[in-house]
Amino acid sequence: MLQHIPLDAYLEVSRHLKPSRYTCRIWTVSFIKRMKFPLINITEEDWSFKDWLENIDFDGYFYTRDPVLFEKYAFRKRYCDCTGNMYEVVGKTPPTGWRNYLRFLPYVYREKIEYLQTDKRMELSELRNYMVQKVEQLQDNPFQTEMISSLQAATTYEDIMTTV
Repeated sequence: MLQHIPLDAYLEVSRHLKPSRYTCRIWTVSFIKRMKFPLINITEEDWSFKDWLENIDFDGYFYTRDPVLFEKYAFRKRYCDCTGNMYEVVGKTPPTGWRNYLRFLPYVYREKIEYLQTDKRMELSELRNYMVQKVEQLQDNPFQTEMISSLQAATTYEDIMTTV
């Protein structure tokens, strides 16, 4: 299966292949079924309070066609899901059908994010410590003490990701 191929080897091979829409769709759907949302971005070094929710992916879609925004907020970023599995964003699949024709309406156009499962896991305590560290880094955060106490009281991955 594709999930057992190391990420570097997959990316090297995929550079030389011309992907078809059909293979991308099957590959994307097969990984989305195994993932448990929400996902949290663990690549970003500096989080800001106003962009806090940009680091949490609730549904696996990117709601704009702008390649610069995709490059900034999603491409090559690592995410942890609600089971502790790690994924990396390797691309996106544009919509077909009516969503493509009505792309001028807000939140109608959405591209499915393509994730590749890595062989790494993040333990619950490791994710909790990471999130506490990120909350302590935030500038102008009026809820810092409440956020840290709720993170320390969380018992599941989903609690940690949605408590803030």
